[in-house]
Amino acid sequence: MRGTACFVEVILPRSKVSSRQFVRLAASRAMGPWRRVLLTNDDGYASPALLHLRETLEKDGKIETTVVAPNSNQSACGQRLTLTGRMDLTNHREIGERVYSITGSPSDCAILALDPGGIVHDPPPTLVVSGINLGSNMSHDVLYSGTFAGARQAAMLGYPAIATSLAGNDFSEKSLAVAVDATMSITHRLLELLPMDPENPSRQELKRQPHNKYANSSECEDVNMAVFHAFRCGDIVLNVNTPCKWSGNFQCTSLAAIAYRDTVQRDNHEMWLGEVCVELLKENSKSSDVLATAAGDCSITTLQTWPESHPFRVPEFLLEAARMQGPNGLPAWMSEVAASVSIGAS
Repeated sequence: MRGTACFVEVILPRSKVSSRQFVRLAASRAMGPWRRVLLTNDDGYASPALLHLRETLEKDGKIETTVVAPNSNQSACGQRLTLTGRMDLTNHREIGERVYSITGSPSDCAILALDPGGIVHDPPPTLVVSGINLGSNMSHDVLYSGTFAGARQAAMLGYPAIATSLAGNDFSEKSLAVAVDATMSITHRLLELLPMDPENPSRQELKRQPHNKYANSSECEDVNMAVFHAFRCGDIVLNVNTPCKWSGNFQCTSLAAIAYRDTVQRDNHEMWLGEVCVELLKENSKSSDVLATAAGDCSITTLQTWPESHPFRVPEFLLEAARMQGPNGLPAWMSEVAASVSIGAS
């Protein structure tokens, strides 16, 4: 494809950025684009699902998108980083002025886009969306997923982020439109809540937030606002899976426990992995992502960004609150925070 190529090296300078108060920013509406969204994925910059989502986001002119995605399919690459050499950066103006590809992983894309000196660091995006992936990312597959890794890497850099996937094998235009509709519903709700600029982009102030320090719920004055702040700062990530035949409903879910059986295939001197049989643990699986999508609902799973014992890890009581479902199927904290924003703006 046509494009303008150059080279990129990962250079990580640091500078101080001041934080702002939530209500004042959430109530404000800047001139120009209402919000900015960074899009990435692991299927590559030319994925029809990614481009359909980009086109839909920009349709009314209120949202400015930038795509920074791999130049080739990077499925199941996990959170791999390219540390042994340079990566090519190409601006695909034949698709759009702000569409870029990188010869790297989704995590590489997030860093090269968001770190100081990166492609979209100034001005920074309001929200990062990784996807829409062609295929599900549920259960422990999130550990292998390049789609989830792209969102998680953005969150580690202090940006609110979601990963979104089309759960199933039907990648027709009709199914893609369904996944875009579900993703747009969640994205628009989040953009209504988030201020234009992130609070601490690239975590240039390396510090623990109040929500990292609570020992229990009695220390937290407003649990829903604390959950929102954890999302806003990138300490939790939303993992979304939409079935091809979506019912129009959402479910807040947890990760299912599954096992792949008989996956090793062999032919003479060649071996490969293939999904032959999937076993689902029935215990405690009622509200799991796998069963929610099997029932036709869009699954929204809230996950920790940070590993066990990390100082930025969200306490368990807040994670449980983040997974509480509201009357519309979306996380309850979204509705509660929206009410607080309306009060602050009035």
